[in-house]
Formats: sequence, C-alpha cells, structure tokens
Amino acid sequence: MASFNWFTRHHAAPIDRIPVELLAEIMIIALPHFNFARHNWYFHGEIKWRDTLRLAGVSSRWKQVAENTPYLWSRFRLTGIRPGKSKAKELLMKTWISRARAVPLSLSVDLSWGSTNKLNMRCLNFLKDNLHRCQHLQVKAPAHVISALIHGSFPQLETVRLLPCDRGFDPTLRDVSLCSTAPRMQLIRLESITSDFNVKSFSWSGITELVLDIGSEAFVPYMAMLAECTNLHVLRVTMAQLIEEDVLPWLRRVDRPRPRYEKLHTIEVDAPGSYCDFSFFVAWLFAPSLRRLKLCGCVMLYPDLIKMIPRDGCMLEELIVDQYGSEPFESEEEHLLRFFESLPDLRRLEICGITDAFRADIIKRLTFKPGRNDCLLKKLESLKIYWLGGYAGYWDIQLMLESRIRLGKGTQVAQLEDAEITMRCYTQKHHWRLGDNGKIWHDGYFIHGGGQWLSGFVADRRPVDED
Repeated sequence: MASFNWFTRHHAAPIDRIPVELLAEIMIIALPHFNFARHNWYFHGEIKWRDTLRLAGVSSRWKQVAENTPYLWSRFRLTGIRPGKSKAKELLMKTWISRARAVPLSLSVDLSWGSTNKLNMRCLNFLKDNLHRCQHLQVKAPAHVISALIHGSFPQLETVRLLPCDRGFDPTLRDVSLCSTAPRMQLIRLESITSDFNVKSFSWSGITELVLDIGSEAFVPYMAMLAECTNLHVLRVTMAQLIEEDVLPWLRRVDRPRPRYEKLHTIEVDAPGSYCDFSFFVAWLFAPSLRRLKLCGCVMLYPDLIKMIPRDGCMLEELIVDQYGSEPFESEEEHLLRFFESLPDLRRLEICGITDAFRADIIKRLTFKPGRNDCLLKKLESLKIYWLGGYAGYWDIQLMLESRIRLGKGTQVAQLEDAEITMRCYTQKHHWRLGDNGKIWHDGYFIHGGGQWLSGFVADRRPVDED
C-alpha cells in the first residue's frame, strides 16, 4: 500500500498531465456558442453549458483549473427565487460572479414572478452592483424593477433587452436612462413602451440592431426612434392593432424627419390586428442597402412599396410577405409584374395574400425558355406562393416549375432549390412542392357542388410549346 501511495503521488494520471493553459483552452472551446442577437440566447445550449462545467469534476486538478478560468463563469441566467432557496441562490450568484473576475458578463434576468419577495431583493441589490460589468443584458421584470436596475454607468454594454412583464398596468420605461452611460451599445430590444416614452433616454446613434414589440399607442415615439437610429443595420418591429388615430399626430407634422440608412440590410415588420396599411411607413425610410424585407399583417404593394425598391436602388435578395389584412397584398397583375421587374437580384420569394394578381402572364414570364431574355427573377432559388386565385392554369405553373429545375449548363438563370405553390379556385384545388431529389410533387382535386364533394384531378393533355 505504501508503494502504491508513493506511485500515485509521483505519477499523475494522463488526464492530469495536460498543461494548465491547454486544459483551460479546451474547456472554453467545449462551451456552446451563444448568438447574442437571438432573443433567447441564454436558452440555446444551456444544457451543454452545464455538461461542460461537469468537466470540473473529472479531478481535483481539473476543478482548480475550471475555477480559475474566468470565461467559464461569465454567463448565467437568474430566475425568480422561491422562498427558502434565495440564500442558496444568492451564494451561488456571488460565487459565479467572483469567479468571472474581470471578464465582461452576459446575464439574463427573469424576475417576472416573485420579484416583490423581500429575500429576492437581496439578490437584486447584489446584481445591481455588478451590472456595470455586463456586455450582454436581458431583463424581464416589472417596469419599476427595470427602472431601479438600469442606473449608473455601463461602459461595456453592447446588447440590452428590457422586457416589462406587467402588461395591462401601464408599464413604462420613462425612468430608464442609457443615453451617455453605454457608449458601446449596439442592440436594443424594448417591449411595452407607452406614448410617453422618453426617446432621449437612449443614445441611438451607435445602435445597429433595433427590436421593438410595442402597441400602436407608441407609434409616434417609434418614428422618433427611427429618426435617431442613423446607423441601423437591422430593424425588427412588432406593432399590434395600429389604427388611424395613433398615426394622425405623426402625419400632421410638417417637419417630420425622413431618415436615410446607408447600412440597413434587414427590415422585418409584423403588424397584427392592424387596420392601417403599414407599407407607407416602411416606404418612408430610405434604405439603399436593403437585402431582406419581411412584412406581415396589413401591408399593400400599391402605391408605396412598388416605388420603394427602384427609388432606393437596393438589391433586394429576400422578400417575405404574409398579408392577413382586409385587403390583398396586390390585386392588379400589372403592379405585381412591375414590382418583380425591379427585383433582379431576388433569391428568395415567399408571398401569401396576392390572390388574383399572380396570373398567367407573370407565370409565363417566370418560365425559362432558351433564347429569351425577358425571364423574371433570374436569380431566384426559393419560391413559395400561397393561396393563388384561379387565374393561372395547372400547366402554366407545372411548366414554370419544370423549366426552373431542369436547366442546362451555361444558363444565366438560377435553379430552384425549394418551391411550394398552393392554388384554390371555385372548381379546383392544387398543391405543388419540390422534393429533395428535385422531383415536383403535386396534389389536386376537382371541387363539385360548391365544395360538397371532391374528385381526383386529371390534367388535360400537355400543351404544345408555342415558342
């Protein structure tokens, strides 16, 4: 036994022979990658993060290395504290933050329940004293708690998400101030701001990504924010139940600014339950670098959006439209055709809500034929069109899809990699999709008796190519 103890003291196991610097680097590399642009960055990879920290239990030496590698402890999530567990969580949080040392912190704080518990406030006060070290911060809590936390200097803060959870109780962030205290801030996400929101609370000039989930009563401060965000790269907005009364104060302003964004490449707008066409306010922005445009809700092509692309000269690559307003996205084929002609660089097209505008003439222009130079959307790789009307025939769509997936070498038209089209009229219903092997799958039915019964679809004889 004595000889065995002497051997273990003088001959370390292979896992304990790894140099300290290399072992620390291995632990860091094993950590999951977090994309802080995601709203739920703290959730993705959370289990793998715990698994990585279990490496500290391999041996006492590995534990010592882990505890002295600050980066391993620089990210965590604090949730509401149940009575009886707050002391343990407070101790754990203090240990975690102390081990992070001088490394910038990435914190997600969820105090949406139990936040008024007195024991919880002890953790809150300790957290407040360390928020100045944050690089990425997300806080979901009552508005007054957020206002109490967000004070002081934040010299390293780059992304911040402030999510008041007390909807229905007039939440407001008017007391929050990050104007001159967070010079490195790039991403802001705000929810539940009201009409009296103080736009001057934030320094907007350095913001590259703005994410908002707000009600229509905040429309005026929303437009004021956009005027201040001159360096935007990404804009994502959800504005529910937009009505004319909330828009009129802004429309009546003679001196309302019209911002120009030289670097804005992504606009995503969702306007659920709105009775006001939101496309006017999208087209109000100048975005010559726009590459991705996603519009959901009450949006119409004519007269504003149809002018936006040629006016700004942007080379749009992705267009996603989900129109669920009272009117279609577009009902005139002429307007839709002109719009498509202004999108020569489009690679992804997804539209639901164009109904009667997508007719045979447009489909024939989308059909590739050798020797013709008027083919629409030559760079298109993904095409999804839902709920077409009955103004295009079965063979029009079938031949168009075939022509875009069976291309010879040397053609200047991109091959479709993904496609799905649905069509319904009074007498027929069709569904096309492109399989993984490049095969076109089709389901179709004849509709009889006003929809009382269906029968299998049988296509007419394949038409002769007129060209």
